[in-house]
Amino acid sequence: MTNPKKYLTNYLWKLIERYAKIKLYKKQLDILDEWKGPHRIETLNKGASFFKLVDASFKRTMLVELCLFVSEKEQKNIFDWLNKAKTHSKSLNPTRADKDDKNGYSRLAIKDADYKKVIEKQISRFSAHSNIIKNLVAHRDKIFTHYDSSYFNNPNTIFKKYSIDVFELDSLMKTIEEILSTQHSYLFASSIPSFEVASYSNVNMILAYTRAFMRIRKDKKLIIGKGFKPADYLKEIYPDSEKA
Repeated sequence: MTNPKKYLTNYLWKLIERYAKIKLYKKQLDILDEWKGPHRIETLNKGASFFKLVDASFKRTMLVELCLFVSEKEQKNIFDWLNKAKTHSKSLNPTRADKDDKNGYSRLAIKDADYKKVIEKQISRFSAHSNIIKNLVAHRDKIFTHYDSSYFNNPNTIFKKYSIDVFELDSLMKTIEEILSTQHSYLFASSIPSFEVASYSNVNMILAYTRAFMRIRKDKKLIIGKGFKPADYLKEIYPDSEKA
Protein backbone atom coordinates (compact mmCIF):
# COMPACT_ATOMS: atom_id res chain seq x y z
CA MET A 1 0.00 0.00 0.00
CA THR A 2 1.85 3.07 -1.27
CA ASN A 3 -0.32 5.71 0.41
CA PRO A 4 -2.19 4.14 3.34
CA LYS A 5 -3.83 7.36 4.52
CA LYS A 6 -5.31 8.21 1.13
CA TYR A 7 -6.38 4.63 0.51
CA LEU A 8 -8.00 4.11 3.91
CA THR A 9 -9.76 7.48 4.10
CA ASN A 10 -11.25 6.89 0.64
CA TYR A 11 -12.16 3.36 1.69
CA LEU A 12 -13.86 4.66 4.84
CA TRP A 13 -15.84 7.25 2.93
CA LYS A 14 -17.10 4.61 0.50
CA LEU A 15 -18.17 2.45 3.43
CA ILE A 16 -20.09 5.40 4.86
CA GLU A 17 -21.85 5.96 1.54
CA ARG A 18 -22.70 2.27 1.28
CA TYR A 19 -24.07 2.18 4.80
CA ALA A 20 -26.20 5.29 4.19
CA LYS A 21 -27.97 3.39 1.38
CA ILE A 22 -28.49 0.37 3.63
CA LYS A 23 -29.96 2.65 6.29
CA LEU A 24 -32.27 4.14 3.68
CA TYR A 25 -33.74 0.73 2.85
CA LYS A 26 -34.07 -0.12 6.53
CA LYS A 27 -35.89 3.12 7.30
CA GLN A 28 -38.33 2.66 4.43
CA LEU A 29 -39.07 -0.87 5.65
CA ASP A 30 -39.65 0.43 9.18
CA ILE A 31 -42.13 2.96 7.79
CA LEU A 32 -44.01 0.23 5.93
CA ASP A 33 -44.17 -1.82 9.13
CA GLU A 34 -45.66 1.17 10.97
CA TRP A 35 -48.47 1.28 8.40
CA LYS A 36 -49.35 -2.36 9.08
CA GLY A 37 -50.96 -1.40 12.40
CA PRO A 38 -54.74 -1.87 12.89
CA HIS A 39 -55.52 1.84 12.48
CA ARG A 40 -53.46 2.25 9.30
CA ILE A 41 -53.63 -1.06 7.45
CA GLU A 42 -56.66 0.02 5.38
CA THR A 43 -54.52 2.64 3.67
CA LEU A 44 -51.71 0.18 2.98
CA ASN A 45 -54.20 -2.28 1.51
CA LYS A 46 -55.14 0.21 -1.22
CA GLY A 47 -51.86 -0.66 -2.88
CA ALA A 48 -51.31 -4.03 -1.23
CA SER A 49 -49.71 -5.81 -4.20
CA PHE A 50 -47.37 -2.92 -4.94
CA PHE A 51 -46.28 -2.42 -1.35
CA LYS A 52 -45.73 -6.15 -0.88
CA LEU A 53 -43.42 -6.03 -3.88
CA VAL A 54 -41.65 -2.97 -2.46
CA ASP A 55 -41.30 -4.65 0.93
CA ALA A 56 -39.84 -7.85 -0.54
CA SER A 57 -37.53 -5.98 -2.91
CA PHE A 58 -36.21 -3.64 -0.22
CA LYS A 59 -35.64 -6.50 2.22
CA ARG A 60 -33.70 -8.46 -0.35
CA THR A 61 -31.58 -5.50 -1.41
CA MET A 62 -30.88 -4.43 2.16
CA LEU A 63 -29.90 -7.95 3.20
CA VAL A 64 -27.54 -8.45 0.25
CA GLU A 65 -25.90 -5.05 0.74
CA LEU A 66 -25.60 -5.53 4.50
CA CYS A 67 -23.93 -8.90 4.00
CA LEU A 68 -21.41 -7.32 1.65
CA PHE A 69 -20.75 -4.74 4.34
CA VAL A 70 -20.29 -7.03 7.36
CA SER A 71 -19.11 -10.41 6.06
CA GLU A 72 -15.40 -11.08 6.45
CA LYS A 73 -15.56 -13.22 3.31
CA GLU A 74 -16.13 -10.15 1.15
CA GLN A 75 -13.21 -8.16 -0.24
CA LYS A 76 -14.37 -4.75 0.97
CA ASN A 77 -16.06 -4.80 4.35
CA ILE A 78 -15.91 -3.07 7.70
CA PHE A 79 -13.79 -5.83 9.27
CA ASP A 80 -11.27 -5.50 6.48
CA TRP A 81 -11.12 -1.73 6.96
CA LEU A 82 -10.61 -1.97 10.72
CA ASN A 83 -7.81 -4.52 10.35
CA LYS A 84 -6.07 -2.44 7.69
CA ALA A 85 -6.48 0.70 9.80
CA LYS A 86 -4.85 -1.07 12.73
CA THR A 87 -1.95 -2.21 10.56
CA HIS A 88 -1.37 1.28 9.14
CA SER A 89 -2.47 3.27 12.18
CA LYS A 90 0.66 5.46 12.27
CA SER A 91 0.05 6.65 8.72
CA LEU A 92 -3.51 7.76 9.46
CA ASN A 93 -2.59 10.49 11.96
CA PRO A 94 -5.96 10.44 13.77
CA THR A 95 -7.04 13.45 15.82
CA ARG A 96 -9.78 14.25 18.30
CA ALA A 97 -11.51 17.42 19.37
CA ASP A 98 -9.85 19.43 22.12
CA LYS A 99 -12.38 19.51 24.95
CA ASP A 100 -10.70 22.61 26.40
CA ASP A 101 -11.24 24.59 23.21
CA LYS A 102 -14.59 26.32 23.67
CA ASN A 103 -14.74 27.23 19.99
CA GLY A 104 -14.35 23.60 18.97
CA TYR A 105 -11.73 24.23 16.30
CA SER A 106 -8.65 22.79 17.98
CA ARG A 107 -7.66 19.16 17.39
CA LEU A 108 -5.31 16.94 19.38
CA ALA A 109 -3.26 14.09 17.95
CA ILE A 110 -4.20 10.62 19.18
CA LYS A 111 -1.30 8.43 20.25
CA ASP A 112 -0.80 5.39 18.07
CA ALA A 113 -1.19 2.98 20.98
CA ASP A 114 -4.46 4.63 22.02
CA TYR A 115 -5.82 4.57 18.48
CA LYS A 116 -5.03 0.88 18.14
CA LYS A 117 -6.91 0.22 21.38
CA VAL A 118 -9.94 2.02 19.94
CA ILE A 119 -9.80 -0.15 16.82
CA GLU A 120 -9.38 -3.33 18.87
CA LYS A 121 -12.45 -2.44 20.94
CA GLN A 122 -14.43 -1.77 17.78
CA ILE A 123 -13.40 -5.12 16.31
CA SER A 124 -14.40 -6.79 19.56
CA ARG A 125 -17.77 -5.04 19.60
CA PHE A 126 -18.41 -6.02 16.02
CA SER A 127 -17.40 -9.62 16.64
CA ALA A 128 -20.08 -9.78 19.34
CA HIS A 129 -22.64 -9.64 16.51
CA SER A 130 -21.30 -12.81 14.88
CA ASN A 131 -24.58 -14.70 15.34
CA ILE A 132 -26.78 -12.23 13.48
CA ILE A 133 -24.10 -11.78 10.81
CA LYS A 134 -23.93 -15.55 10.29
CA ASN A 135 -27.71 -15.74 9.94
CA LEU A 136 -27.86 -12.81 7.53
CA VAL A 137 -25.24 -14.39 5.30
CA ALA A 138 -27.09 -17.73 5.43
CA HIS A 139 -30.28 -16.08 4.19
CA ARG A 140 -28.41 -14.39 1.37
CA ASP A 141 -26.52 -17.50 0.28
CA LYS A 142 -29.31 -20.04 0.66
CA ILE A 143 -32.29 -18.05 -0.61
CA PHE A 144 -31.30 -15.02 -2.64
CA THR A 145 -27.99 -15.55 -4.43
CA HIS A 146 -27.77 -19.36 -4.52
CA TYR A 147 -31.05 -21.10 -3.80
CA ASP A 148 -30.36 -24.10 -1.58
CA SER A 149 -32.51 -27.01 -2.77
CA SER A 150 -33.05 -28.16 0.82
CA TYR A 151 -35.10 -25.01 1.45
CA PHE A 152 -37.00 -25.04 -1.85
CA ASN A 153 -40.02 -27.04 -0.67
CA ASN A 154 -39.96 -25.63 2.86
CA PRO A 155 -38.60 -22.07 2.62
CA ASN A 156 -39.80 -21.16 6.12
CA THR A 157 -37.38 -23.64 7.67
CA ILE A 158 -34.50 -21.25 7.10
CA PHE A 159 -36.12 -18.78 9.50
CA LYS A 160 -36.11 -21.48 12.17
CA LYS A 161 -32.50 -22.47 11.60
CA TYR A 162 -31.16 -18.98 10.87
CA SER A 163 -33.50 -16.60 12.66
CA ILE A 164 -33.10 -12.87 12.15
CA ASP A 165 -34.02 -11.07 15.33
CA VAL A 166 -35.10 -7.45 14.78
CA PHE A 167 -33.45 -6.27 17.99
CA GLU A 168 -30.17 -7.97 17.06
CA LEU A 169 -30.31 -6.38 13.62
CA ASP A 170 -30.93 -2.93 15.09
CA SER A 171 -28.09 -3.46 17.55
CA LEU A 172 -25.74 -4.45 14.73
CA MET A 173 -26.63 -1.35 12.74
CA LYS A 174 -26.20 0.85 15.80
CA THR A 175 -22.69 -0.56 16.29
CA ILE A 176 -21.89 0.12 12.63
CA GLU A 177 -23.02 3.73 12.95
CA GLU A 178 -20.97 4.29 16.10
CA ILE A 179 -17.83 2.84 14.50
CA LEU A 180 -18.23 4.87 11.32
CA SER A 181 -18.99 8.04 13.28
CA THR A 182 -15.95 7.64 15.53
CA GLN A 183 -13.57 6.88 12.68
CA HIS A 184 -14.96 9.73 10.59
CA SER A 185 -14.36 12.12 13.48
CA TYR A 186 -10.78 10.89 13.94
CA LEU A 187 -9.76 10.85 10.29
CA PHE A 188 -11.82 13.67 8.77
CA ALA A 189 -11.70 15.95 11.83
CA SER A 190 -15.45 16.51 11.79
CA SER A 191 -18.73 14.94 12.78
CA ILE A 192 -20.18 12.51 10.31
CA PRO A 193 -22.99 13.77 8.07
CA SER A 194 -26.35 12.52 9.27
CA PHE A 195 -27.49 9.13 8.02
CA GLU A 196 -30.99 10.58 7.88
CA VAL A 197 -31.78 11.04 4.20
CA ALA A 198 -34.66 13.24 3.01
CA SER A 199 -36.09 10.46 0.84
CA TYR A 200 -36.77 8.45 3.99
CA SER A 201 -40.19 10.10 4.04
CA ASN A 202 -41.21 9.13 0.49
CA VAL A 203 -43.17 6.00 1.38
CA ASN A 204 -44.68 7.68 4.41
CA MET A 205 -45.76 10.70 2.34
CA ILE A 206 -47.43 8.55 -0.32
CA LEU A 207 -49.40 6.62 2.28
CA ALA A 208 -50.27 9.74 4.27
CA TYR A 209 -51.69 11.44 1.15
CA THR A 210 -53.62 8.27 0.29
CA ARG A 211 -55.13 8.16 3.77
CA ALA A 212 -56.03 11.86 3.61
CA PHE A 213 -57.84 11.38 0.30
CA MET A 214 -59.67 8.33 1.66
CA ARG A 215 -60.86 10.37 4.64
CA ILE A 216 -62.08 13.16 2.36
CA ARG A 217 -64.05 10.71 0.23
CA LYS A 218 -65.78 9.39 3.34
CA ASP A 219 -66.61 12.85 4.69
CA LYS A 220 -70.18 13.23 3.38
CA LYS A 221 -70.71 16.57 5.09
CA LEU A 222 -67.77 18.05 3.22
CA ILE A 223 -68.99 16.71 -0.10
CA ILE A 224 -72.64 17.71 0.32
CA GLY A 225 -72.01 21.04 1.98
CA LYS A 226 -69.32 22.30 -0.39
CA GLY A 227 -70.19 20.53 -3.60
CA PHE A 228 -66.77 18.87 -3.48
CA LYS A 229 -66.46 15.72 -5.60
CA PRO A 230 -63.33 13.70 -4.72
CA ALA A 231 -64.06 11.29 -7.58
CA ASP A 232 -63.22 14.08 -10.04
CA TYR A 233 -59.63 14.04 -8.77
CA LEU A 234 -59.24 10.40 -9.73
CA LYS A 235 -59.72 11.27 -13.38
CA GLU A 236 -56.76 11.73 -15.67
CA ILE A 237 -57.91 15.30 -16.28
CA TYR A 238 -60.03 16.86 -13.56
CA PRO A 239 -61.93 20.17 -13.69
CA ASP A 240 -59.76 23.31 -13.88
CA SER A 241 -56.59 21.25 -14.26
CA GLU A 242 -53.88 21.45 -16.84
CA LYS A 243 -53.25 18.49 -19.08
CA ALA A 244 -50.44 16.32 -17.74
